[in-house]
Amino acid sequence: MKSTRWFGTLWTSLLLCSAAIAQNGGLRFSLRDLNTDLKNNFGASESTANSINNKGQITGNFLFKSDQQCFYFPATGLPQAFYVRGGAPIICDARGIDATGNIAGSAWTNLNLYRAFRRNSKGTLSTLQPDTAEHNGYGYGISNGIVVGTMGPHPYQAAKWDLTGAVTNIYPYPYADYVATGINSSGQIVGYTSTVDNYNNLIYDGFSIVNGNILGLCCVNSVANAVNANGYIVGVSDSWTGCDEVFVWYGYPYTDLGDCPGIGLGISSDNWIVGYTATLQYGTSCSAWGTSGSCSAFLAASTANCTGVWDLNTLLDASGTGWILKEATGINDNHQIVGYGIAPSGEHHAFLLTPNTLPLCSQ
Repeated sequence: MKSTRWFGTLWTSLLLCSAAIAQNGGLRFSLRDLNTDLKNNFGASESTANSINNKGQITGNFLFKSDQQCFYFPATGLPQAFYVRGGAPIICDARGIDATGNIAGSAWTNLNLYRAFRRNSKGTLSTLQPDTAEHNGYGYGISNGIVVGTMGPHPYQAAKWDLTGAVTNIYPYPYADYVATGINSSGQIVGYTSTVDNYNNLIYDGFSIVNGNILGLCCVNSVANAVNANGYIVGVSDSWTGCDEVFVWYGYPYTDLGDCPGIGLGISSDNWIVGYTATLQYGTSCSAWGTSGSCSAFLAASTANCTGVWDLNTLLDASGTGWILKEATGINDNHQIVGYGIAPSGEHHAFLLTPNTLPLCSQ
């Protein structure tokens, strides 16, 4: 278990960013435009990468005409497209990929309902039923083939689907929506609840489930988005300054990265964090598709030599010339990063960033 004292020297302000960049030891990322192969093979117009595992396998979504389809990129070779047939229009949303290449997501079906799905490492796609046939099901995270997500309608219930497809309501509560967003190799599940208060405000609360016990993560309006193999959780919460900031939790201790506003989306086993910051407080300023949205992808890390938060756009080598990275959605233990940005063509494209061998910071 890692010491929580690591957080004692964590980021307190984005002002650290300029100091950290001045110490940069030469780390740069090369950029691969994943949309190139998606366009050549499937006619994709836009794309978003959502998750990457330690093998370098990637999953995400792309647009073809009016349809949203899912893709899988192997570590080498050409991508594969997939979706659940029968629904009109086609809406497939691939969110997570585990260590062996199993993929979790959800898709619109000919039942006029969403169904969570699991695509195994051999490419077999199976829909996962919610607890009631008339309910929707959404898959967001996966580990060892176990899918977590939510099912509903309101109140939505956090759900876990085992390898047989059987579903478990992992935290039933009749007055709030529960959404599971991630699961690690130890079976720890993270997510958030949402309720409406007496003033008709929507209130979010992050949670973590360990060995069947649910723990609150602190702070009003908090959302847990990802958990790494060591139990460190990253997400977002309101801060005392009144804006959404990136938070990191380990048990009850937590750290506020100090960026206002910002969303943490992915975390590696050595606690390198990715996500996005936005110039507008409250509300989502990153668009799911298209070129609008005043947001910027970030990398946050703490090493022996320096600690800081970096705009990923400043860490690209020449292969990233002309790009604007909008969201970094996932990172693996090799520090490869996926997400989406605006390509030099002005289109919304999925990217893969691969680091060079130089250190993040100099002595």
